[in-house]
Amino acid sequence: MAFPINALVQETTHFKPLPQAALRLVGILGREDWAPEEVIDVVKHDPVLTGRVLGAANSATFSGKAKILSLEEA
Repeated sequence: MAFPINALVQETTHFKPLPQAALRLVGILGREDWAPEEVIDVVKHDPVLTGRVLGAANSATFSGKAKILSLEEA
């Protein structure tokens, strides 16, 4: 069963654009030779990503004994 192209185009208008930081991360992580410093540099300039990374690093699943306070530690 073919999906009408007009319906597909109409559905894509509801997509939210990806943040610039996310697009940069996709580009970096898509390479085989990426370095952690590149990821940190992108994340540290995006407050939402910084909060999410630190939140994940300090979550019960990933945290150790000490609280993680920097992206480098995370």
